[in-house]
Amino acid sequence: LAGSQAPHPAALVLGAEACFAAADMEGALEWTERAIAASGGDPVLKVRKARLLAQMRRRAEVPALADEIAARAQGNG
Repeated sequence: LAGSQAPHPAALVLGAEACFAAADMEGALEWTERAIAASGGDPVLKVRKARLLAQMRRRAEVPALADEIAARAQGNG
């Protein structure tokens, strides 16, 4: 059933970009987090989230996310 499938991460990223363009940072963050979940934790999307958090001045959240990205990269290395 097509209606029961999870949205494709690229579609969710598009939603995030639309929110960002409309200066809706919270919305962009929500769509980005949904894209990360739908992708199984894509590190590229996590970098996008880290940049968004920095732009939102939520910089205290960025180091933990960077550690998460680095740990995954080391596991794939």
